[in-house]
Amino acid sequence: MTNDEHTLTFFVDTLQQKNYISNLPSRFRLWCHLKDKGSSFRLVSFVQYQDYDYKAQHKFLSSSKFKWGKKW
Repeated sequence: MTNDEHTLTFFVDTLQQKNYISNLPSRFRLWCHLKDKGSSFRLVSFVQYQDYDYKAQHKFLSSSKFKWGKKW
């Protein structure tokens, strides 16, 4: 999570995913919904970067920014 815009970026097998969440409050809860029977996930780490350049990192053409508190 970046410190300046409180942005949450997702990675799967060390690959950054195109969708991310911005404008997070300083404290929040993370919930996950799994729809396929037998599927699972593991949260390996939760890191706050002080000097992460999120604007440069979210450069996918099909990247989607979801704002916290807005309807997705």
